[in-house]
Amino acid sequence: MKQHFPADTTSLFPVREFVRSRALGIDLNPQEVNDIVLAVSDACALLLRHSLDTSIVLGWEAGTNEIVITVEDTDEIRVWAEEGRISSEETSLISDLVDEVFVQTVKDTGHTVIRMSKRLGSRRGI
Repeated sequence: MKQHFPADTTSLFPVREFVRSRALGIDLNPQEVNDIVLAVSDACALLLRHSLDTSIVLGWEAGTNEIVITVEDTDEIRVWAEEGRISSEETSLISDLVDEVFVQTVKDTGHTVIRMSKRLGSRRGI
């Protein structure tokens, strides 16, 4: 499932509500829900700081063993200098909240994708 949001700080609340509603729809405890909501909100805020774009695309995939969330800008005009890239220091909060975080700039389009995953199997004994 993908949802588009305007690339504006006023979108952070609707993003959090969207993620919270999806997370509550699966078997997660309240702390896990809050962790995922905060991680996605922080990822969106990072893109807002680094992007020249007008929209953010949020992807949500929940399987039996893992949740995968992607946050992507659709900016095709960004000029990337090394100092313009999202650093590992900037994703440290996200890394603390989810199992994996990966930031990629798609060379063909210039889009930035932040991919986060949270494993569910170990919590459920799967």
